[in-house]
Amino acid sequence: MEESLRLAMLFDLYGGLLTVKQREIFELYHSDDLSLGEIAENLGISRQGVRDALVRSETTLNDAETALGFLAEHQRRSTLLQSIKEDVRVIRRSGYDRLDRDFAAALSGLESKLDALIEE
Repeated sequence: MEESLRLAMLFDLYGGLLTVKQREIFELYHSDDLSLGEIAENLGISRQGVRDALVRSETTLNDAETALGFLAEHQRRSTLLQSIKEDVRVIRRSGYDRLDRDFAAALSGLESKLDALIEE
């Protein structure tokens, strides 16, 4: 997974652990794509202060993930759900038109539930 995407996901999960200033700097840098210099100028702090805040923020987010593992668990579940969804597709392709009505309805219900879980 690309590091910027990983950090964005960690921020979504653990951003509440950061200080208000760290969250602001993190969002300006990662979401708004401002440079360190632009952030420093906007906030009236040094470029090094911005860099230090980003490093502390990323460390906090990574440490939280190491301790709690929510992102890893989310990715594990997503992989399993996608695998199950593919299994359902294989069943459909292998003779869906010959399946009895109850089985076909159950299969459709399973697909709907998987779609809902994958979208979460």
